[in-house]
Amino acid sequence: MKRFYMFVALLAGTITLWAQTVPTKMNIKKTDGTETVINFSDISEITFLGEEKKDEPLPADAKTYAIAIPAVTDDIEPCVWKVMNGDDQVAELCYEYIRYAEGDELIADERMLVVYPMGANGRTDLTKGYVIANGGSIVWNTETNTCQYTAGTAAIAPATLFLAEGRFAATSEAAEKIATTQVKDQLIDKRGNETETYDVVKVGTQYWMGQNLRTTMLTDGRSIQMFKSTQGDAWNNTTAPAYHVFLDGQDEGAEIKNTWGCMYNGYSVFDGNLAPEDWEIPMLEDWQLLKTYLAKSQSGKVKSTTEWNDTPGNGNNLTGLDIKPGGLFLNASDYTDLYQWSRATYWTSDELTDATFGTKALGAIYIYTSIAVYNTEGNPFATHGYNWGHYVRCIRR
Repeated sequence: MKRFYMFVALLAGTITLWAQTVPTKMNIKKTDGTETVINFSDISEITFLGEEKKDEPLPADAKTYAIAIPAVTDDIEPCVWKVMNGDDQVAELCYEYIRYAEGDELIADERMLVVYPMGANGRTDLTKGYVIANGGSIVWNTETNTCQYTAGTAAIAPATLFLAEGRFAATSEAAEKIATTQVKDQLIDKRGNETETYDVVKVGTQYWMGQNLRTTMLTDGRSIQMFKSTQGDAWNNTTAPAYHVFLDGQDEGAEIKNTWGCMYNGYSVFDGNLAPEDWEIPMLEDWQLLKTYLAKSQSGKVKSTTEWNDTPGNGNNLTGLDIKPGGLFLNASDYTDLYQWSRATYWTSDELTDATFGTKALGAIYIYTSIAVYNTEGNPFATHGYNWGHYVRCIRR
């Protein structure tokens, strides 16, 4: 229901005016033929009333799926669930970060539980998002990675949502409602005798790995050689895929790999067999789309809530990407591991030439006070030779 207050003078379109006459009354003619005359002096306020928008009923004879809505508690991090009917996926539930602004007015800046139907192409239809909390809608533009959010008027989130013919509703009169199950969407990366499992996180229209890559094998079965901090010279001289884990000389090294991932040299990325099947190493434009969607306070929304000792420090991890300050690996005169606890660095798949050394290079992203396309010489973004060690965070194709 919306209220509108207007000066009577703005109602010129509904008032019959005579030349040289100042109107003092308004004649209202109804659709049933009756008329009412109102003195302007008797009007103190005009209020327009409209009915609240409600869900259109789903067709009673359509195939209708019943989706149990999970409880959202403080300890749930952003994630994606597949809504399944047997072996068929019928919808996707996402606990995701939603940001939407109209001009300078920020309308939404929070995590929301949103459900999407599957499209005819077997992929999620991101133009038909249904907001569980209030029955609102979210329509995504996959080209710009932006959304249109319209809040609903429902006061209570439904315990069960119904889906029929690509539409959702909180109620259904269908005689038969087909039960569904929910499976957490995860990337299970099997390579030889190695299996690594990663969460899937939706940020805007992009689907990201929820953790850094930590494989020690390429997808064709070849091993990636591991180098310790004390092997900087050998790391510099190799032209084969290689990886490094910081703190590798301490007892917690294995745990660091499992929770923080591996730093890979540029040859690993350039080889073309590093990303899991159906996933890819992002290009600069993919990171730029992420930056555009997050808009302000970019780094805080992707940073983990602990471990950062830079300025401004820990993030709020609204996106669920949970990026940790793992730094980088570079063999130089007096250091190898660098910027641990204050930076996170990632390879892109953009193939370039190092402006300083003229060697093969790849683009790199730095995360600290922002998601930075960083270069001290003012170039569009960092160009690092293949002997640098950076993390890898893949996105779904």
